[in-house]
Amino acid sequence: MNSVSGQTEGSRERLAARLVALMQLMSSHVRLAPPEEWSDIELTMTQWRTLALLHRGPRRMSEIAAYLGSSLSSATSMIDRLVNKQLVARLQDPADRRVVYCRLTPLGQEQMDRFWSMGRKKIEQVSNILSRDELKAVVHAMEVLLAAMDRQAPSASQERQASPP
Repeated sequence: MNSVSGQTEGSRERLAARLVALMQLMSSHVRLAPPEEWSDIELTMTQWRTLALLHRGPRRMSEIAAYLGSSLSSATSMIDRLVNKQLVARLQDPADRRVVYCRLTPLGQEQMDRFWSMGRKKIEQVSNILSRDELKAVVHAMEVLLAAMDRQAPSASQERQASPP
């Protein structure tokens, strides 16, 4: 396997490509879970992404559409399906009835908690294998990555600080 001290050391582009490859591998390892751990509620990837967005807090329909890169009508149709599955509820803004917010229902929150707990469990298992020094290095690297992501998208940092992890 390539390492930072080996083949990828020379070029920034190769280092960036290696980072992307490693993040993809890590993501696939975290997502691998036995089928019985997955929700019995059938959802598309777009629906999962929407639930993950709403897990951070209620959102306007226009924000959901922008996040998904879809039209307002497509986002509305997708939200309709999540409402029918009792995972999402619509709320009207009392100050402006034209504005509709979407939020997770208790069942939607439960599904997202199950989803996140699977990844959390995997990461905890891996952290138990690491030495203290390795764990410190990984935590430091993740903090550096998160800080860089916050510089790229400051609104994500503000959102994260406003809501619990």
